[in-house]
Amino acid sequence: MGLRLFPESMSERLIAGFEAREAALGADTRERYHTLAQKITADARLEPLSYALEPAVMAAMLDTLPVELSFVDADDTVRYFSQETQDKIFPRQRSALGMGVENCQPSKSVHMVKQIIADFKAGSREAADRS
Repeated sequence: MGLRLFPESMSERLIAGFEAREAALGADTRERYHTLAQKITADARLEPLSYALEPAVMAAMLDTLPVELSFVDADDTVRYFSQETQDKIFPRQRSALGMGVENCQPSKSVHMVKQIIADFKAGSREAADRS
């Protein structure tokens, strides 16, 4: 996130500042914090923030966002899309839920969708804008 928020010209100053702070806290600071983070993760029962929400409430919350959202799972299956009854940039039918995402595209777009998915899985892309 820092790489996206701060200009590249600040990188050296930031790294130097982090290193100076770590040195002031002790030579093994980074290792101690990594060990602590691993212990917290292993020992704590971390619940998702949506733990107590019913699926219908979660869907209603997502549907009120002023953006059009689609969710495709790790198996490339369409699991959710927002604002079913409103005008969309990319219209979808309820029948798309549970289908492979490539089967919900016009044939001329399938190659682009497959590339976007490959980029997501490779970590070279974080978002896709179809507007």
